[in-house]
Amino acid sequence: MKPLILDIETGPDTNAIERMAYEPEPDARLKDPAKIQAKREEKLLKYLNESPLYAQRGRILMIGILQGADVSILEGPERDMLTAAWSMVRGAHNHGNPIVGHNILSFDLPFMARRSMINGIEHPGWVNCDMRRDVMIKDTMTMWQMGVPGDRISLSDLGVAFGYPRKEDIGKHFAETYAAEPAKAIEYLKNDLELTRACFEAMTI
Repeated sequence: MKPLILDIETGPDTNAIERMAYEPEPDARLKDPAKIQAKREEKLLKYLNESPLYAQRGRILMIGILQGADVSILEGPERDMLTAAWSMVRGAHNHGNPIVGHNILSFDLPFMARRSMINGIEHPGWVNCDMRRDVMIKDTMTMWQMGVPGDRISLSDLGVAFGYPRKEDIGKHFAETYAAEPAKAIEYLKNDLELTRACFEAMTI
């Protein structure tokens, strides 16, 4: 068994955000124009900050894949990244090697599949609403949950539970970090891949 560790990093899709022309609903409880404007700006900022979490207004900035001693950091046009990543993921899945990631069932794989549809490229048919039944997909978050609804855990906290140092959390600001310090962003992704593998191995002894 040679697990393939997968992790993606996302950022806002400025073109999609512009097309959606989001306008926050005014707060009916407020009467002061200044407070109404302040609340509107607060909602707009929240919308923009959360855009990387939604495939319809976010995009993939980088994909990391770790298998054995081989690490691949995919960058560049989103279509090219997805095409290359799906090729590696399909290969692992077809050869009976598990696809491993933290929150991969609820975020990474669905986000990749949705961005593939938006970009007009094919993705594996098993990435669908039934993939939670696929024994080849191993999500370290759901492994830790053990069926307890809502019992979520961050990768950083999971790593600490198994004795690893708390990781630097730049996830919410990854796009800014990637733009200003690409080498730091790449190291952050590599560390996430290694930490995910370490946690997976600790839970599958």
